Amino acid sequence: MKLIKCYISSFGKLKDFTYEFNSGLNVFTQENGWGKSTLASFIKAVFYGLSSKKRSIDENDRLKFLPWNSTEKFGGYIVFEKDGYTIKAERYFGKKESDDTLTLTDVNTGKFFSCPEILGEHIFKIDEEGFISTNYFSQKDFEVKSNTSLTSKFNSSDTEDTKFFDFAVGKIEKKIKEYSNSANRGIIPNLKNRLYLVEEKIQQSKTADKTVENLKTEIKSLKEELSETQEKIFKFNEELEIAGKQENLLTKKRLYDKYTEEKRSIIEKQERVKSVLAENFPSQEEIDCYTGFVRDFNFAVEKKNILHEDVKMLEAEKKKKTTSFPLILIGVLVILTLFVGIALIFVNATVGVILTCTSVILGMFLLVGFFALNRQKKSRTSFGILEKKKSELLQLSEIVAKYDGLIKSYLSKFNLPAGLDYYKAIETIKEYKQAFDRLSADLKTVIEELAELDKDKQSFLNLNKVTSTTELKQTLKELQEKNNFLNSELSKKITSLSRYDELSYSLMDLVNEKMQIQDCIEESIKENELLKQTLKFLIKADENLKSKYRQPLTEALNRYLQLLTDVNKTLNIDIELKVTVEEKGGAKQVDFYSKGWQNIFEICKRFALTDVLFPEDKPFIILDDPFYNLDNAKLESALKLVNELSKDYQIIYLTCHNSRAV
Repeated sequence: MKLIKCYISSFGKLKDFTYEFNSGLNVFTQENGWGKSTLASFIKAVFYGLSSKKRSIDENDRLKFLPWNSTEKFGGYIVFEKDGYTIKAERYFGKKESDDTLTLTDVNTGKFFSCPEILGEHIFKIDEEGFISTNYFSQKDFEVKSNTSLTSKFNSSDTEDTKFFDFAVGKIEKKIKEYSNSANRGIIPNLKNRLYLVEEKIQQSKTADKTVENLKTEIKSLKEELSETQEKIFKFNEELEIAGKQENLLTKKRLYDKYTEEKRSIIEKQERVKSVLAENFPSQEEIDCYTGFVRDFNFAVEKKNILHEDVKMLEAEKKKKTTSFPLILIGVLVILTLFVGIALIFVNATVGVILTCTSVILGMFLLVGFFALNRQKKSRTSFGILEKKKSELLQLSEIVAKYDGLIKSYLSKFNLPAGLDYYKAIETIKEYKQAFDRLSADLKTVIEELAELDKDKQSFLNLNKVTSTTELKQTLKELQEKNNFLNSELSKKITSLSRYDELSYSLMDLVNEKMQIQDCIEESIKENELLKQTLKFLIKADENLKSKYRQPLTEALNRYLQLLTDVNKTLNIDIELKVTVEEKGGAKQVDFYSKGWQNIFEICKRFALTDVLFPEDKPFIILDDPFYNLDNAKLESALKLVNELSKDYQIIYLTCHNSRAV
């Protein structure tokens, strides 16, 4: 087979480009950016098409080479000879594969050929990956990799046969994964989960109490209410038009985003509140109780302080009044008079006796007055008031201590800010509890709304502008929310009823089910092991089939190595086309060698593959500057090899540097 001519209407940089090929060597020595790789990609695209699977422009040739001018025809044609026919393959591309066109024409007769699904596979008997590993030698895809189309070509079998092998292996591997996979999912893990649930139900069946009658009553009520709601929804839906439905979906989309954000915000706020409450959620009665304690405590403290001041004042007054300095002074004068009188008895008895008697009489009156004064003070109950207030102060101190202990013990359960008085602390707990209740109610509402909206999520994701039907949509939303809530409640009740019914009298059924599941697990394990053994034998058979082409490929590989170099090395190749090098009695992987040597080994492998794959009908070979990593000596040998190969093969050689030109 050989290329005769190509014409490119528009493909990347090349526009209105025509080239007529020689039978042997065709050299393109052009600067970077001229379009050499584009030309090579065009030739490949005519035979294998353009894939649209990759997103990256560098890997997606359709995006990379698509003309910017939409009026230019994207593609061209190639004229080639094959089996005595001169054929024109004309292929034009669209923005996607379904827009591509391919026509095959006999140049001599003008007749049209039927177009195979993939032209390259029909002509070369290898798929695009195999073509890239042999005929199409580019810097981008330098390494040759084994694939099923190369295997089928080596063994002269139809590519479809190898595809059937891949299909069989894929089916078996898929079936093995269905039984059990690395994520512990599949038939066997599911059966084991079922077994665990059945065993759990067996245990529950022995102790569960029935609540069937209450559930039946609730289910009946829910069904009636649900039926009424559904009738309303049905009647209302008859009044809605398509625009109303679309607007309803758009509103749900906005609500879904809003509730999602609200849910996140509420959960964050709840966590902050819970950290202060320390997982304690007091009732309103409890908060009111401790609020009263604080009020009583504050009142007792205030009264205690007042009593304390009163006691201090009374004690001071008592000390002051009991001193009675005037009485003491008079007593001293009386005593002095007595002594003077006694002394004067010896001088003047009459005067001395008179003074002595007078002092005695005054002393008696003084004593009588003193006792009378003390009795008078006590009669005014000063002492009694002081003692009473001391007693009250003691009682209040006990009350204060009791309230203080109760309140401190209660507040220690919470993570409150430091420095709060008792009243502010209780108020803070009350505020945080109320905040948590509000947040819990809000979260429940948001979760219910999200659960409802999630059902229509796929419908409203790509919805844009719609006709407004606000009132109709709002009415429908309310009915749907009620309907969904009732359905949810009904489903829960029915599930509960079924579970309680089953648990009440299905013990034997559960035991039988357990035995059946155990049998299924054993059978599934056996089948899974059988599939694994089958897969193992299939892969072994495929490896045995691939090993047949190793010998001729190894011989061709070493022949090209000797043509390129004069080193004493021997190359070996395995069934996966991995090359090793025997040198000085040992085998090494090619990774141990320089980039230049690795390129030499890959060049030899490609040319060897081409020889073995195409022993009779020699194809064309595209060489897109493959020798840029070679040193001068290796480059000279490689270029000589290209000249030599051009005697048997048609070669399209593209390079950007004169030093690598043939």
